[in-house]
Amino acid sequence: MKRLICLIGVICIALTACGKGGNSDSKAEETQSVALDFTCTESFTDSGIVYQNDEGILHFYDVESGYDTALCSKANCKHKGVSLGNPKSDCDGYVEGLGASCEAIYGGKLYFLYTPESDDKGYAGFGIKRLCRADTDGTNRKIIAELDNAQTITGACYGEGYLAVAYKNTFDENGNNLPVRSAYVSVIDLETGNMTSQKIEGCETNIRKLCIENGKVYFDCTYLKSELKTDSFKNDEDMQDFINKNICCDIYEMSIDNGDMKKTYSSSGSCSDIGHGYAVVNKDSPVIIELSSGKTTELDEKYKDCIFNTLSEGILVYDYIGGEYILYDPGKNELKSLLKKKQENYFNIAAVTDKRVYVNYQKGDDFCLGVMDKEKLLSGGADIQFIKVI
Repeated sequence: MKRLICLIGVICIALTACGKGGNSDSKAEETQSVALDFTCTESFTDSGIVYQNDEGILHFYDVESGYDTALCSKANCKHKGVSLGNPKSDCDGYVEGLGASCEAIYGGKLYFLYTPESDDKGYAGFGIKRLCRADTDGTNRKIIAELDNAQTITGACYGEGYLAVAYKNTFDENGNNLPVRSAYVSVIDLETGNMTSQKIEGCETNIRKLCIENGKVYFDCTYLKSELKTDSFKNDEDMQDFINKNICCDIYEMSIDNGDMKKTYSSSGSCSDIGHGYAVVNKDSPVIIELSSGKTTELDEKYKDCIFNTLSEGILVYDYIGGEYILYDPGKNELKSLLKKKQENYFNIAAVTDKRVYVNYQKGDDFCLGVMDKEKLLSGGADIQFIKVI
């Protein structure tokens, strides 16, 4: 199992106080888009961040005020999780099991996936994920859907009243590695709990990037065209070289109504991002794919080592080698330099919402999470508001 976890990490690198809803305005929340980080364990909106702390308590961090509050309705609650001295938590924000994922305030409600606790000490229970809907203070919880084969959540997104979640299994109920590791996508109606699912099989298949647009889910499927046999490599460098030569990417379109699925793009390389009408695939030269038509545009090969984020305003390119942040307009096929990278304003993007860009950056000896005004960034500004050390 330890070897398997390490392998997943290598492939990902190659693929590259109490309050009610954190004092957020529920009407405003209904119009806000939600972005999840790459681990699907934190969600971001213009208002702030929903996350689970080390004690298993869901929290909301308000960007404007800087207040961090437990999603709990109890005035005198200490917001403690389960421990030897506290075998049962009565905090409204507590989530049982192995940890929450996809936690978010969306459409004025709180949602999260979790693995329920079980008396069974075997491996079978690891694949169960329940989707819970609650009020934004953690009360009035209701299980609206259940996945029974979702050991690892690999990607997810909220949109148009749905949660689309990608997941996979890597071991059987006895803990043995599976010979074929299937990847799945399920789309859950957040009102009714109705679910549509599809499965894809392949060597080290991984689905990481998803978006919901116009009644469809678009997602990447990254895989290896040859089987990865870890015992055949002398060192990590040899294995990395094998992955780079064998990694491939397919882009799929799936109808939410009936689950009909079709492949719209296939090539070597890996997917950087999907959203706002476009997908970006990194190969010898980056390729921009228009999701609605399948039309492709190839960028200069000098951008092949860059990182890309899709925005409603275009595609943000961060060129590490050139030391520059660039906005690509796919409609005009134009690149616009935003700012030159300096040591004091170097950052990586963690999530993008309607009006904000959440970033990871270095501050002294600390690695921090911060937030920027998106309009200012696109105008060439780079002022970062500190949130926390991570």
